[in-house]
Amino acid sequence: MLNATVRECAVPRNPGQIQGASSDLAKERPVAAPAEVAALVDAITPPYCAAVLLAPWCGAPPR
Repeated sequence: MLNATVRECAVPRNPGQIQGASSDLAKERPVAAPAEVAALVDAITPPYCAAVLLAPWCGAPPR
């Protein structure tokens, strides 16, 4: 809506527009293989097992 106001010259520029924010330059991240996920589940404490099992299926990004 603010871009329309800029086009109509009611405001000089859109202060909410961030230069380069619409471009996707992120590199593709590797995905863990099912065997790697199983090994991780075996190595962690039980409270985190469900989160580790769900993360690959939910598209959760690695941290």
